[in-house]
Amino acid sequence: LKVASKLGDWVYSHTSKWDEAMQKTVLNVEYGGMNDCLYQLYKNTNNENHLSAAHSFDELALFDALYNGEDILNGKHANTTIPKIIGALNRYTVTGEEYYLQTAVNFWEIVIEHHTYITGGNSEWEHFGESGILDAERTSCNCETCNTYNMLKLTRTLFRITGDKKYCDYYENTFINAILSSQNPV
Repeated sequence: LKVASKLGDWVYSHTSKWDEAMQKTVLNVEYGGMNDCLYQLYKNTNNENHLSAAHSFDELALFDALYNGEDILNGKHANTTIPKIIGALNRYTVTGEEYYLQTAVNFWEIVIEHHTYITGGNSEWEHFGESGILDAERTSCNCETCNTYNMLKLTRTLFRITGDKKYCDYYENTFINAILSSQNPV
């Protein structure tokens, strides 16, 4: 925890100097689940600098659109976008701000209803396509397990928070069809 806390301090020392242009530049690259891991760190340290650093990685323009139910996923890198939303949901667990929960719920619904194959996987070459036309875009590189893993992580947390069984149904289907089926037992 001491090492992780010092890393969080280091991240804060950089993010606290960002202007809006720098933040936008950072948010346009694949930065993984930085908001998620920093919110998790904050839960363990209660260090407000870690909370501030985490929020620096929240892509509010994306969150606002999803909060309003807009499907703006076409062309977005799925395995960057999903961790951003996991981070938003983690912010909800830290702060209780309903905006972040609703953003995550709406994102999950959009992905499941408009960007997911029957197996539970999503995307082509790790990118979301146009809403509702998966088969027309299908190639031999779809449903990558990294995306699926992150959707399952999001789904677990949504179930813990809401208790809605639809999350369990998706989880079971996807775990069996997209995770277990990807393993070679030999």
